Amino acid sequence: MENIILQYDSWYIVLCVLLGLVYSFVLYFRQKNLSDKSPYLILLLSILRFLTVSGISFLLLSPLFKFITEQKSKPVLVVAQDYSSSLKNAYSSEDLGKINNKIKEIKSKLSSKYNVQEFSLGSDLSPGLKDSFNLKSTNISSYIDYLNQSFDNNELAAVILSSDGIYNEGKNPDYSEISFNAPVYSIALGDTTEKKDILISEVYFNDIVFLDDNVGIKVDIQAKNYKGKSTKLSLYSVLNNGQTKLIDSKNISIKNDIFFDSKFFSVKANIAGNAHYRLSLSRLKGETSYKNNTKDIYIQVIDSRIKILLLANNTHPDLGAIKDVLTLNKNYELDIKYKDDSFKPEIYDLIMYYNLPSEKFAINTIHSKALKLKIPEFFIYGSKTSQNRFNKIQDLVKTTGNSTSTNEVQAIVNKNFKLFITDDFKNKGLEHFPPLQAPFGEYVTSPEARVVLFQKINKIETKYPLLLTNTGAKNRTAVLLGTNIFKWRLYDYLQNNNKDILKSIFSQMTQYLTVKKDKSQWRVKIAKNLYFDTEPILFDAELYNDNFELINKPEAYLKIINSNNKEFDFVFTRAENSYKLNAGQFPVGNYRYIATVKYNGKLLSRKGKFDIQAKDLEKFDLVAKHDVLNKLSSGTNGEVFYPEQIDNLVEKLQKRDAKPIIYYGQTTEKIINFKWLFFLFLLLLTLEWFIRRYNGTF
Repeated sequence: MENIILQYDSWYIVLCVLLGLVYSFVLYFRQKNLSDKSPYLILLLSILRFLTVSGISFLLLSPLFKFITEQKSKPVLVVAQDYSSSLKNAYSSEDLGKINNKIKEIKSKLSSKYNVQEFSLGSDLSPGLKDSFNLKSTNISSYIDYLNQSFDNNELAAVILSSDGIYNEGKNPDYSEISFNAPVYSIALGDTTEKKDILISEVYFNDIVFLDDNVGIKVDIQAKNYKGKSTKLSLYSVLNNGQTKLIDSKNISIKNDIFFDSKFFSVKANIAGNAHYRLSLSRLKGETSYKNNTKDIYIQVIDSRIKILLLANNTHPDLGAIKDVLTLNKNYELDIKYKDDSFKPEIYDLIMYYNLPSEKFAINTIHSKALKLKIPEFFIYGSKTSQNRFNKIQDLVKTTGNSTSTNEVQAIVNKNFKLFITDDFKNKGLEHFPPLQAPFGEYVTSPEARVVLFQKINKIETKYPLLLTNTGAKNRTAVLLGTNIFKWRLYDYLQNNNKDILKSIFSQMTQYLTVKKDKSQWRVKIAKNLYFDTEPILFDAELYNDNFELINKPEAYLKIINSNNKEFDFVFTRAENSYKLNAGQFPVGNYRYIATVKYNGKLLSRKGKFDIQAKDLEKFDLVAKHDVLNKLSSGTNGEVFYPEQIDNLVEKLQKRDAKPIIYYGQTTEKIINFKWLFFLFLLLLTLEWFIRRYNGTF
């Protein structure tokens, strides 16, 4: 009976039984023409009728039957091949092709026993195996993270990692937590021999400085097997036309076969924009590679500072998180103040209010001064915020309901938001970040409000705003309806080893609130002005008519021009009522762009610049790290194999006792849909009719 689910109270079954009893009693025990029949015959007929009537009555209650289903599938074998360019230094193209073919054969040889999943490993994982070894960085920890997050303990039978062990992005694999329960079989590629080489191993510098600052540059140099030799480290400024100008140079005497040294340079940032510098070691005879003798760096030189006041009702970890991510950008200077602190609002470019206005701190005087001086404001609504005062002091959003109650809400990126680019929020999985504490109740937004993030409550996406700003003629204002954002910073650091999400949100909001209002009809935005050569160049554009309403009927064009004056032409794609363009990846260099559109007989144009820097981390470390692979395999009860032993690995996996994965599920179906019940009731009625007919009771 435990497999039967009733949609009504169980006492309805008693009614079904009573109905069957009454029906059979009236039909067979109250009829006088049956008095001469055998009592056993009457009892048999009444039982048949009782079963039929009670059974049909029970079916009218729409009972459900619960089934437990079982499904078997093959255990999972995950294969990842490292396609970084560092392997080209250890093997010829022919040998690399043979190794790659061996890896590809693993699936065909083991697919009868395993569900084989293949991945290419570089800066991240991508499905399938490639044909060329040209990726510019390696992130082994991303492979471990994927395995941790994607498989239950009983799903994963084994893991194969074919790599040289060199990593230059993500965490050190030695410190990656492994939660999956499967052996890792490493295929150790590359050459562990310390060959003759000199290289620039690391460069340390501030990538954002202010105009006329002195910039310190520290350069780490390594040399192997060149004892007694000398070289020269030079610092050049790279001009827009690609030519170089020597700034300084330092002589280096190599005193040991395993040599390390650091040198320091100082340059003055005297031109605003992206300053391009090149560090170069003079070549020595017999080096393994000359590619790691040079390294280019870019420094963003800013000619203005933005002062921010973060005025708080109370101390909270959020305050430290906000200051931490905003001051990563040296263009921002942030002060945290409380009610009893002295400060001058007029010296700030942006005022942020945390848990304000509150019952104890109304902030009316400060707010009035901000309105008068047209200082943008950013409200962060928390548990100490006074709902009545908050609703009166700003008109971007009004909250109603119990002012002391809160909801746990996650963020949903508004796909229709156009005021600045939010691709970073979506691409880095903001929607999976920990929930914030938001005020419980209803929200009414002003017509000028533009929602950046919506609220997701209990996994249900809503249209309640979480982060919003305005586009009106008054002071620019923003509101974040949630606290505990410090958890976003912690989560981002644990998952991605950075704080990019929170930094991006507050930097974008700060930039939007403090920038001078653009009143032009044709506006073009680029996601950033310094890209790696592995990143696509993204543009957003907006065209306004004479009433300043967004339109996108006219064709819009973009021309990108490199330092050799070679032109690349593009056409913007229409996206709702604006324009978008993904120009793809560009080689290292300096570029300028011109975006044009023809409207009402006038040619509107916007110009800008961006730079592309190399992301070729693979050229700086050429010695295979088989110790990383050994530790990873030994820690999971796996083994290390070499390229010539791949067939041995396949044979081992073929012999391995890999049990199938059994999935149990639960389904329900209405009992009335069981066809055999129709034939059962038909049999009961037929049997009853036959007995009565045979005994002449009709």
